[in-house]
Amino acid sequence: GLSDVGYDVLGFGNHGGDGGQTAVKRTEEVLEEAGVEFTGISSVNLADSQKLIIKELPLKFGFLSFDDVAWFDWAGENSWGLNHFSDRTTSGISVNSERIKRVVGEAKSKVDVLVIYASWGTEYTNKPDQRQTKLMQELLAAGADLIVGSHPHWVQSVDINMNSSSSTNKADKTTQAVIYSLGNFIFDQTHTDPTRQGMVMSAFYLGKNLVSLRFTPIKMCGYHQTSNNLAYKVISGEMTYKEADSTPEKNGCIWWQPKQVEKNEPFYAQIWQRLLQFSNYGRRE
Repeated sequence: GLSDVGYDVLGFGNHGGDGGQTAVKRTEEVLEEAGVEFTGISSVNLADSQKLIIKELPLKFGFLSFDDVAWFDWAGENSWGLNHFSDRTTSGISVNSERIKRVVGEAKSKVDVLVIYASWGTEYTNKPDQRQTKLMQELLAAGADLIVGSHPHWVQSVDINMNSSSSTNKADKTTQAVIYSLGNFIFDQTHTDPTRQGMVMSAFYLGKNLVSLRFTPIKMCGYHQTSNNLAYKVISGEMTYKEADSTPEKNGCIWWQPKQVEKNEPFYAQIWQRLLQFSNYGRRE
């Protein structure tokens, strides 16, 4: 299904290890059969979990993924699990700056644009926490161009970092962006407004430089809104997608399907306010 609708690359987050090593191995096999590449998890070891996916579009875009939440499923040098850039010690969890410099730096040397998917942050908040901020700083310094986050289940803020190079060549000036959390996309957390809301983000590049970000607010509907799941009627041909989308939520919806939020809906302003509240646009260094 993911392949059919156009997914090319997946990044794994904190629930990637829920089924254990056998489930991870089976997931790897299924994705490989479907032609969907993935990063951020491995049934083998840490080195394999941090493999770089490269797509030529025609510039070389690289993709990495890591988790900063489920430390109990983090991969080791000789054990399966999730990629991570922090370590758990007796005193808590701390960012591993050396690993970030090595892994991210090496990845950046192979691509024009490096995208990193991050499973991080505190649930049910729209403000990045201290470790998110620390990781962000280290990842950007090591060469990340775009960081796209998940796990908080709420839309969080955006940071734009416009590097001012000493060079007079405009091509040497780059823009980095951090989207701390896009919120939920397809998920069953429709019990509160913030958890049934999210953003779809599109990034536009001119050469190697990020020139624009476009955000589309979305919402989900589930059994908290209606007991009438219209998915079955659409699958059977009794109803079209257009008819399902135009049905008032209380009368039925396709459970968990993200729908674009229109400007005249109350959710539209709520989602944007949550994103903008702590955002920092145009920070220069």
